[in-house]
Amino acid sequence: MEHWYNTALPQVQAGRTRVIALTAGRRGMPLPDLPDLRETVPGFVLEGWHPVMAPPRTSAPVVDRLNQAIRFALVDAAVVKRITDTSIDVASSSPAELAAIIRDAAAKYVRITQDAGIKPE
Repeated sequence: MEHWYNTALPQVQAGRTRVIALTAGRRGMPLPDLPDLRETVPGFVLEGWHPVMAPPRTSAPVVDRLNQAIRFALVDAAVVKRITDTSIDVASSSPAELAAIIRDAAAKYVRITQDAGIKPE
């Protein structure tokens, strides 16, 4: 998902800024002809995502109920249209799938920073 669209797209459409590539690993809406950076830099993918999270000690039944409610909302055509009209892709996952996404992203960025020799200050 390219989450900059909903704020930068008006500037692009007005000709005040020029986008040279996407970063999500695929061409996408609303500029499907814009190349993805992975076409030039193989393996490069940088996606934004907007998870719904709860405090760490939230009980499993509450997390499950919230997840069910969110999944229900994300199949409602009006909700999906409202989100996709801002050029954000709609996707849902389970709490376990989100945990895996977060773990994978953290490992990826740790590896990238270590490979680049970046040290915390």
